[in-house]
Amino acid sequence: MQLVRDVLARCGLEAPDGRPLYAYDLSDEEYTKLGQVLRFRVASGQKLSFTCQAFTIWSAERMRREFPGGQLTWEFLFEGLALPSDRATAVELTELGLKLWRRPLRLSSNGDRRFLYSLLVEGGLPDLVIQNANRYRNALLSLIAEIEMAGSASPQFADAAAQRAIHSLPEAFHSDDIAMMLSELAQAIDRLKQSIPAQIPSLAAEAWLDSNLKNWRQELPLRLSSTAFESLIRPALTAEKAQSTNNAAPVRRELRRRADGLGWIGIAAIATDALIAKQSLPSVEPSLRLRLAASSGATFLAVPDALGGWRLRSTFSTEADIFVPVAPHEPIVLAAYADGRALGDVVLDAGVPAPDEAPSLWRPTEFDSQVPDALVSLSGGGRTKAPEVFLLAARNATPTVLGEVTMSEPVEGPGGLVWALRGSGAVQIGSQRLKFETGSDAEEAPHRLVVFGDLLHGFSLRNGAPVWLGSPEILGAIGERSPTQIRRGLKYRDLPRLLGGVAVDWTEDEAVLARLRLIVLPKSLKLKLMERVAGEVKLEAEGLVIGWHIVLSANGQQVLGVADSSGRLAASLKVKGLPGVIELRILDPKTGRLIELDAPWPSHTGMLIDPQGQRLSQNLPLSLPGLLGWRGQLPQHGGAVLLQRAGSGVAVGFKTAGDVRLASLRPLLAQVLSLCGADGRVHVRLTAGGTETPRIEVGRYDWTCEDTKAVRHLGAGRTSLFAVRLDEPSNTKTRETHSSVDLSEWLQDDRPSVWLVQGRSEIRGIMRPFVWSSQPLQLTNREDRINQYSAESKRSLTAPTTNYWRSQWDLIKAIRREGRGDAGSLDQVQALATVPAAAVAHLLLANRNERSVALDLETEAPLWWPLVPCSAWAEAVIFVKEDLLARLEVAGLTGDPAFEAAEKALRRTAGEIVALRPELLTHLGQAFRAASLSPLAHSDAGADFPLAVAGPQNRLERFAQDAARRFEDLPQGVGQVQSVRLSPPGRLSDEIQPLLHAPLVVAEVASGLRPQPTSDEVLRLIALRWADPQWFDNALPAALSIALEMTP
Repeated sequence: MQLVRDVLARCGLEAPDGRPLYAYDLSDEEYTKLGQVLRFRVASGQKLSFTCQAFTIWSAERMRREFPGGQLTWEFLFEGLALPSDRATAVELTELGLKLWRRPLRLSSNGDRRFLYSLLVEGGLPDLVIQNANRYRNALLSLIAEIEMAGSASPQFADAAAQRAIHSLPEAFHSDDIAMMLSELAQAIDRLKQSIPAQIPSLAAEAWLDSNLKNWRQELPLRLSSTAFESLIRPALTAEKAQSTNNAAPVRRELRRRADGLGWIGIAAIATDALIAKQSLPSVEPSLRLRLAASSGATFLAVPDALGGWRLRSTFSTEADIFVPVAPHEPIVLAAYADGRALGDVVLDAGVPAPDEAPSLWRPTEFDSQVPDALVSLSGGGRTKAPEVFLLAARNATPTVLGEVTMSEPVEGPGGLVWALRGSGAVQIGSQRLKFETGSDAEEAPHRLVVFGDLLHGFSLRNGAPVWLGSPEILGAIGERSPTQIRRGLKYRDLPRLLGGVAVDWTEDEAVLARLRLIVLPKSLKLKLMERVAGEVKLEAEGLVIGWHIVLSANGQQVLGVADSSGRLAASLKVKGLPGVIELRILDPKTGRLIELDAPWPSHTGMLIDPQGQRLSQNLPLSLPGLLGWRGQLPQHGGAVLLQRAGSGVAVGFKTAGDVRLASLRPLLAQVLSLCGADGRVHVRLTAGGTETPRIEVGRYDWTCEDTKAVRHLGAGRTSLFAVRLDEPSNTKTRETHSSVDLSEWLQDDRPSVWLVQGRSEIRGIMRPFVWSSQPLQLTNREDRINQYSAESKRSLTAPTTNYWRSQWDLIKAIRREGRGDAGSLDQVQALATVPAAAVAHLLLANRNERSVALDLETEAPLWWPLVPCSAWAEAVIFVKEDLLARLEVAGLTGDPAFEAAEKALRRTAGEIVALRPELLTHLGQAFRAASLSPLAHSDAGADFPLAVAGPQNRLERFAQDAARRFEDLPQGVGQVQSVRLSPPGRLSDEIQPLLHAPLVVAEVASGLRPQPTSDEVLRLIALRWADPQWFDNALPAALSIALEMTP
């Protein structure tokens, strides 16, 4: 066919050279003429070589130009020729045509031949995608981030992730072919990013590829116009690794295969960048930065987000998800705090009905896995591409399969049993029928239900499940879309035995799309506990259903009450001893349904309560991780948490009231502990009404292994050991052992090396870390080692592009990852206090997802970011700027473009820091000016803002007046804190002066107008910041601006 020869000749070819078909760049005229000739040739049944070539290149071009979205079909192609569809002919023409063009036929991850998809890819990115570039870019970035987070992800993993990603796109993109195209493009970009050396900044990625991989653009799996490249590829290349914005479910429920392979356990994966909706804490000021604490001990920052609500940031892990072992029917609830003040609970995921309340279907996370290790919930009609689905149901269930279905023998599952099912049909359990189809061409989009509403405060179920009041609002979400109102299809069913228990089903055409398990009590319900005298408590209840019974019990004593005709009840209970917890059972005698709630004993004085509900009666040494499950209780009129460094006479009180989960104080305790050195302790007590509790003596560890030889005796019970090689942090080893371990056998290596060994005993708690080597170690003291690491840091601050910083940061992360988030045992971390510029360098060099983790260095090293001298911030910014410029030069970028790229990167970094710690704004601004950079930061919202305070004195005056209106009392033990050079704003009472002076004192220290404070003085300043963080965080940038003007 002459038309094909003309296309080749225009490209300077006599025969195809194997380039993608889009590279021949058909003109409008060539495309039209090919269609006209093909109509005749295909209709007459011609299958000559030229016909096959013409059909293939014309079809690829039609898909690029005119693809309307949805599933690819042969009908779409034949409509362009005004001919009836003929699949057999099309397949034959395509297969031979691709061979003649010397192009491959694409295969699926399962090895299936993909003819239509091959034509789609040969044509390049469809114009429809370009028209939706913004949404496609977000899906692409999200998919690349998921692949990066998974490490060496398989094509099957990428395909499965792409199937999830397309649900965030318009419906026209919901097809297997679009998912596969997205997957191939994401994998290609991931491979390119993996090829770029780690020291090359992301902004220089394209320049490095141009210099080192000349044809990388041509090797992308799709044709990309300049517009497509600008809107899709460049943002993907320059995005920092694993930086997707997650608007999907904050919790992903999974079933994971047990270690012995004989069953399944429940896992909840908490996304570390999840969005917390404003409705979760409707009464909380949205500009506040929060701390969220999980019952597992995990703590998160929650920073205000441009979309509204708060964005989670893990304070101890850089992983994408935090995994918590918990059954699917158990809720995930985080306690919210703002600088120690309890703000309520955030229900991340309410859970689904238990297996004995409703069965559920699950599918493998990877569709082609024959022996899957992880399962996720299957929505709706149960269609999945996976070869099998899994049924989780009650232990006494007798499933009946309907249709062409095979069912395995059951194995253990969370709260029930699990059966594997294959085929197309349904499974019946009692009155409930679940449809499914394995090996389907389509995959059900994930559905979820979200609940918001009023919670019962002061009482909780033993598993932490929230109790809702009235009629909570239930929203639905599909894929990664935001939750919206559900107009129809919600069905409610009372759960047997559990008073207030409700199963909520979101249904469509009799298929259950998603389920939710709630406990809902009357909106008017009010429960009030009061301690009349020590050992006697009174309950006043109203809003009960007439006839409901309430049983109060503690320390083996109980009392029964019955709601009267007005729904009220009063009951008193006397007990022997001093209980920590009181139990309240509410029973409906008509239905037999019962709910059991717990509450702290409402003591007039403070009390510390252990995880078993017992009140602390004597002083107790305990490691920081050992605080998990401990709680404090203070009267509603208030009290304080007293912190005192061991050996110090200064005790500082942090005011609070009500229920105090000590795990929520972990960041504060760790910060105070960091002032005590690696082996120090902090005494924690509660005080109220002039009475103090016994103290918990908090340290970094519980016990020390006294052995010094290779065989270490660890005591009774199981001990989990973790070792990291100090010169190669990626080299780690773990071991579960009883009584003893032979280090020479466990830590064998190909060369002499030094290991840091950490441990956790199920009986003794956290072991003091120790170093070990197969070769004799030179005896040194801690002070000498710290001085040595300080000298190394100082040298490295003058040597850009070295690997020192990454290796040190990798070591810190490795210790944190397996050391329960504490790298304070490292001498390298303790040395940061003597070279604060090194700490700032770590903060600036960290990736975006590591920023909040880097800020928490102040909980491990004896430093506090606001007190770090401005000179250290300037030194670090200058170093990082030079480091970036050196790396950009390696990538081939120099001169003004390199400076602009480095400045842009630092602006983005500054924006991330200020979003997390706004009080550091002026620290960064003066450092930028010292480094000859414009003092601007770049926000997540995409706008630049100044790293400077306009009218600082007026700002101080305005915020001081606001602080005076909020002021109630000073923290206990802060004494007299007074600035030397800076004058406090306004004429306000003497009582508030220490609070007003605190940020001024810090500004004087940071600017160099006064020396660094002692550890006890730092503790007082931290306490004053906690007393009114809004004043401190707004005042410090203004005060530092004024102080810097006074600095010579």
